[in-house]
Amino acid sequence: SAAQRASAARQRGGGPAEAALACAGVDGNVEVIAFEQRTNELFAPGYLVAVDHDHGVAIVALRGTSSVSDALSDLTCKPASVQLGGHSGLAHDGMWRAAERLEGKLAELAEEALGRLVAGVGARRVIITGHSLGAGVAALVAAQWRDRGRFAGGAVECVAFACPQVLDAELAQAQSNHTTTVIFGDDMVPRFSLATAHDLRAAMLLLSDPASGGLSASFGADAILDLQTRGEEDTLAAAYDVVRPRVCTAEGRLFPSGRLVHLRQGEAPTLAALDEVDELHISSDMAAAHMPRRYLLAVLDASAAAAGATDSGATE
Repeated sequence: SAAQRASAARQRGGGPAEAALACAGVDGNVEVIAFEQRTNELFAPGYLVAVDHDHGVAIVALRGTSSVSDALSDLTCKPASVQLGGHSGLAHDGMWRAAERLEGKLAELAEEALGRLVAGVGARRVIITGHSLGAGVAALVAAQWRDRGRFAGGAVECVAFACPQVLDAELAQAQSNHTTTVIFGDDMVPRFSLATAHDLRAAMLLLSDPASGGLSASFGADAILDLQTRGEEDTLAAAYDVVRPRVCTAEGRLFPSGRLVHLRQGEAPTLAALDEVDELHISSDMAAAHMPRRYLLAVLDASAAAAGATDSGATE
């Protein structure tokens, strides 16, 4: 188990960083440069900076929130005006400020990690990653690094798991050449922000009193639930098309950063459009799908399926 691996690492004389790597199941020739379990600053997660000598890359990993409730508290923050890549736009205020506080320190540590790499082993590359709050801050740090020309002659890549809504549509899509956000199932965090929370409130008010929005009683909550019970998908879809433009009107809409990859259990990964994360999906799995282990298992399943498809193609 993860706890047993961490205990074994400590018994071998390893410190907290080595125990954390063992707990995560990370093996190979990995050298830890810095490990900060917490920063005690709002929106600023703990981090680990390491050198992966086997693959010739510097790794910066940012810690996520400890619970879904903490994550939701992190996300309900007003957007702020920012400048990025010569363009004005909106960003999650708290996470943007955290990224600004962290990016310089993390850049120095990443440069140190790059300096430990053996010449000729892989390209000069920094990968920054995280989950939940850590993913949001990682994505914004990566954007700021690219904007400020960090790591001359090197590449910066970001892999953000369950990235919150951190940038407006234009800025989020502009990060697609270096940032990939991975979303599992109906995870609510990549779909949750102050704007979508306001949308949900508006939807609940409208369904409880459809006449207030100029709609008939057939758009009331009881009628909609009855349609769902009877499995009348076409009628539900038509009702959705009527209701959505009336309730999804909150300003300051934000999105996860970069290219969006959607993972579902038992299905091949697919690219997702921004409109797929522009509203909350209410489901029984919307909170549990956010857990790091669910993401880990989904990534492992997708990797195994891809490897199997490659092997099958090679034998045909």
